[in-house]
Amino acid sequence: MSITGRTRKKNSIRPYEFVLFRFDSQFHDRELGSITSDEILSFLNQITEGTKQSTKRSRYSCLASFFNFIKNAVDPIGSKNISNNKEIGSDERIFPLTYQGARVVVKKAGNLVGIHLRPHDLRRHAATHASRSGTPIEIVSKVIFRHANLSTTQRYLGKVNDTEALRWIENLYS
Repeated sequence: MSITGRTRKKNSIRPYEFVLFRFDSQFHDRELGSITSDEILSFLNQITEGTKQSTKRSRYSCLASFFNFIKNAVDPIGSKNISNNKEIGSDERIFPLTYQGARVVVKKAGNLVGIHLRPHDLRRHAATHASRSGTPIEIVSKVIFRHANLSTTQRYLGKVNDTEALRWIENLYS
């Protein structure tokens, strides 16, 4: 194997080592089936805090690959679903869709109706709808967008015009 081949292989393994070492450090004394989806989400938030979006996706993919490997290779007949301990069929996955897979599905859906559509557009639409329906901006920011700063969310949601502000005030006090 050439030097660049060894380097490429090492660079491919490094993210898995990072994620799985930290996962083992946090959950080493637990059965996989006892770890809840909320604990996994919290773990992912911890190991991706302050990182670029590509790093977040990479770390998510590493963890998803690990769980799918466990599901398919170690216990292919009937592993327990980590989030609610129900049986998972042999053709199901714990993390069923990658980000790239979601992009393809959303793009195809957009093409069917003749518009350019990306997953981010749907995310932004959901956040805008939640905000316009009265969901506090802090919830929209932290839960839907998962932004670290409220100012980032405010940029996405844009400015509220005077008419809309008056409508909200009337709704609030009527």
